[in-house]
Amino acid sequence: TTLKDKLALGALLLNVKRDLTRAAATFQKCIDEHPADFRAYFNLGTILDAPGEHQDYTHAAALFHKAIACDGTVIESYGCLSGVLLKLKRASEAATVCRDGLLVKPTDSPCLYNLNVALRQLSRISEAVDLSFHALQSSYSIDLKALVNAGDTSGSNIASTSSEVDRS
Repeated sequence: TTLKDKLALGALLLNVKRDLTRAAATFQKCIDEHPADFRAYFNLGTILDAPGEHQDYTHAAALFHKAIACDGTVIESYGCLSGVLLKLKRASEAATVCRDGLLVKPTDSPCLYNLNVALRQLSRISEAVDLSFHALQSSYSIDLKALVNAGDTSGSNIASTSSEVDRS
């Protein structure tokens, strides 16, 4: 059986059958046989992060760390890892993971949210407020760019109202 088949079986067991025990065993087997592939680490991490008998935040954090080590371009791993670290009361480490994730995708909502939570837990309120303001500003800029691109291919009537719009 190929890695693709095993991952598909694990996904079926997890998402359709809701058999977390067998899904976890399937993903662990994928890890054992294909230790360089991030997907099984990520999927097993989500099982261990979920409420229930399999919940193990410490192991989930280790799995998400490994998923990032295998493929640091998968933004979802950063959001999941930082969320687990917050549950473990490791706000400083969560903030670092979020900042690393924002280097991959600067507008990632889970990383922005978790960074805000981490900063507040660290009593760095002014940084959290600045982050919220920046995220709101970025969101507005992105929405404005989408509006310009969707409604007017020249950008002449809306883009001129904001110096924030990137004309490149």
